[in-house]
Amino acid sequence: MRECLVDILVPLSGKGGVENVINIVAKHLNNSGFHVRIVQMVYDNVPWVSQEIDFYPILKNRKVSDIEEFTDLYLEFLKKFGMPEIVIVVPWPFLSYIAKKALLYLGNNMTKIVSWLHGPVETYKKYGTGGVEHLQFADSIFVLTKNNRDIIKKYLPKARVEIVKNPVDMEKAISREKYYPEAKTLLFVGRLSEEKCVDTIIESIAKTKDSWKLIIIGDGEEKDRLMGITAGLGVEQRVIFKGWLDNPWTLEENITATVLSSSYEGFPLVAIESMACGIPVISTPVDGITELIKPGENGYLFNYKDSNGLAQILDMISDGTLNTLSSECCIESVSEFRKDKALKDFTDKLTNVLDKISVIVPCYNVEDKLPRCLDSIISQTIGLKHMEIICVDDCSTDNTLEVLMKYEEQYPNNICVIPLKENVKQGKARNIALNYASGEYIMYVDSDDDIDRKMLEEMYIGAKRYDTDITACGFKFILPDGTVQELSDISEEERLFDYNNPEDKKNALLMLSMTTAPVARLYKKMFLESNCIHFAEGVFMEDIYFTHMCLLHMKSLYYMRKYYYNYYFNSNSTMHSDKASDHYMEATQVQNEITRLILKEHKLDDCMDEVAFMHYRKAYSDQIQRMIDDRNFYSYERFSKIKKELLEIFPEILNNPYVIQYKEKQGKTAYELLKNDMGREQLDFIFLE
Repeated sequence: MRECLVDILVPLSGKGGVENVINIVAKHLNNSGFHVRIVQMVYDNVPWVSQEIDFYPILKNRKVSDIEEFTDLYLEFLKKFGMPEIVIVVPWPFLSYIAKKALLYLGNNMTKIVSWLHGPVETYKKYGTGGVEHLQFADSIFVLTKNNRDIIKKYLPKARVEIVKNPVDMEKAISREKYYPEAKTLLFVGRLSEEKCVDTIIESIAKTKDSWKLIIIGDGEEKDRLMGITAGLGVEQRVIFKGWLDNPWTLEENITATVLSSSYEGFPLVAIESMACGIPVISTPVDGITELIKPGENGYLFNYKDSNGLAQILDMISDGTLNTLSSECCIESVSEFRKDKALKDFTDKLTNVLDKISVIVPCYNVEDKLPRCLDSIISQTIGLKHMEIICVDDCSTDNTLEVLMKYEEQYPNNICVIPLKENVKQGKARNIALNYASGEYIMYVDSDDDIDRKMLEEMYIGAKRYDTDITACGFKFILPDGTVQELSDISEEERLFDYNNPEDKKNALLMLSMTTAPVARLYKKMFLESNCIHFAEGVFMEDIYFTHMCLLHMKSLYYMRKYYYNYYFNSNSTMHSDKASDHYMEATQVQNEITRLILKEHKLDDCMDEVAFMHYRKAYSDQIQRMIDDRNFYSYERFSKIKKELLEIFPEILNNPYVIQYKEKQGKTAYELLKNDMGREQLDFIFLE
């Protein structure tokens, strides 16, 4: 199965929590049907990407001057290495704008952009790396905190904002069985940079009444300054700089608490890892921390730059004034960040960003043909991540349901089986399935047919390129002897029909009305839902109503002359069996109903000749031909009813230019029977003799 290509686009990097999380997520995605490329705009030769992940450093040891240069860099990368299906931009908001601009320059409006923020959006704005205005170019926004989500939704109410959790590998955490206040030891883990405000922690160590100790694990541009502050305060024996450690949580010392003093954070991974080990956290109330820390249970909060406040907390821990914190509570607080749980949630939300096609398959007594149908859908080149397959078993009496259940068991994330308790016929079965559909696009496939493996991808590309209500293709008609006939409604390779063009509108009506089956078409779900388009229920000609409802409301149609749908002639189907004579009159019944609705809506008043001809074909001419081909379809009463109803709706139908033209080609008998009044004896002779 084709993998879904994902770019993780980063501007710069270092060695820290964000980079760790990107690695963890990228490796998981590579094992979950995705193929990840990490694309770094500016690389300073600090290795941080795992070897098993494709890494593309673009510029080395040179700063990028502006957004335009960033855009050009990614544009050239895409030209050289190809388009992804998803771009995850981390962490700057303006990367969403850069990715969108580069993709649109190359004519790509299908790739999805996900902005993955690791800090408050106001902070990115403050440091000139983008704000809410840039997030509007993302199809989805991943944030770490509720507060960040609420701020973004305030300014972009229609934005798709999801909360994701930073994954923590709990198996590597060495759990502390108890809380150690008597150890009087703080742990700081992180980059030694200005916003971390480690000087506040060092100052508090110097101010405590008891001799508290601070272990610093990390490195950065602030290290020399911080060491100078330590010496100046005379606490160099109690502040230990250990540099970077691969796993700081393997320290043998008994740690009282991990401390964070940042001016801003997203959702600090260090805090989560600390609590996973059962170590409480004392922190400034930065974004995310306030959702994690329960003061007096798993940690404490102090104000930004308040070394006195932090020293007071430490003194109160020493003298037992503050509550005893719970290691068990710490571990429970971060259970939702467990690596397996957080990664599954991230992957599910990323998959949901992709446009999906809901393929609806109504099934009834097709146990022998069903595997061929389902296998053709499952093997589509577009990939299963773009699909959900909804199968409705219409109370089959053979092993159809058993076959469906085996497929659902094999593909639980992609196939949904709906077993009905009573037979409701194909129209209602399709309507029921549509209620379950979550995709942006809908496709119907009959369970005794199959489709070309390129069908969904090619039709999806066409639908996105032209943003049409319906995208259609040709189909192959396969006879029992294996003979194949290719059938298409256009002579060109492809054609776009726009209802704003009067001629396009008329041609689209004539074309779609010829083939009323809903298959070999891709429908925009919003189009169907907003216009309440559904199938007629309780009849066998439900597709006439559905297709004409589409004709009534659609604004555009893209047709490609590619023969992607394989229609197998089935002599046992309702309309090809002995039962056909009991049901074929329903075509007239349904056509009468939908035509009256079309006339009432007045949306097609500028195409009345075309509407009248559509009705003539389906409600009258096709029915007369059935009677001519098979005497079992004929009765005087049926003929009289069809003729009377046609003339009631369209009294001038004999003057319709399309009807006159059609008469000369293949409808002469039907035309003459409509034109001339004949008695029962004459009609019986024509049809029966």
